[in-house]
Amino acid sequence: MSPASVAPPTQQAAALFTLAEQGQLEFALALLTEMWPKGHVSPSAACWLIDKCLQSDAQYVQIEAADILRQNAASLPSSEACYDWPQVIVDTWPPELAPRAGLKILAALAICLASQPMSGWASGCLYSAISVLAAARNADKNVAVRSNATVISWVLLRKLPPAQEGAYLSLSGGGRLDLSQLASEIEQEIEGARGTGPYTIAQETLLEEWAGLPISVPTPEDPPSTAPGGGEPTP
Repeated sequence: MSPASVAPPTQQAAALFTLAEQGQLEFALALLTEMWPKGHVSPSAACWLIDKCLQSDAQYVQIEAADILRQNAASLPSSEACYDWPQVIVDTWPPELAPRAGLKILAALAICLASQPMSGWASGCLYSAISVLAAARNADKNVAVRSNATVISWVLLRKLPPAQEGAYLSLSGGGRLDLSQLASEIEQEIEGARGTGPYTIAQETLLEEWAGLPISVPTPEDPPSTAPGGGEPTP
């Protein structure tokens, strides 16, 4: 297909919308894999489709959608908002999300943040990321996902001003996230979370370098378990 014959992004997004509404999520994801890296669909439209897929009952659809998000995460920062992101994981977390999907989503968040200098992010954007991570820590059933969220939160909190007693984030669902309590919980859990598997190590290394922090990532003494709810799945 010649460049002159490529449909405009709005038309291609409409095609993805139609496929998703017809339940053809696998076909829609296959098209998105080709379209997004070429700029043939906007990140916001791509995140709409990924949002639909993350709510699918089929774990392989969740995993594929999360992997596409990870592969294109550097394009997520937005001038209109902090970054484009699937609505279902803005500050909530589907409890039945496949562990591999959860790990890929957290990797996408880390890559998104590291795609521009830390000084380029408003503190509100970083706190928005912390709310995503807090939701994963609270709702996900898999230890590796929760550990990964804890490590990323720990790196961010080390660069943000210490939260004053009673400071909180307002969540989209009407709830509140107590920042001082969160920081205390992270400090209690971080030693057990660090170095628990390749995803956790990769995200800590990436973000510590991005944040200008000393890189001292521990190496796990034993291979991570793959038991349900207890280990880090194969990427």
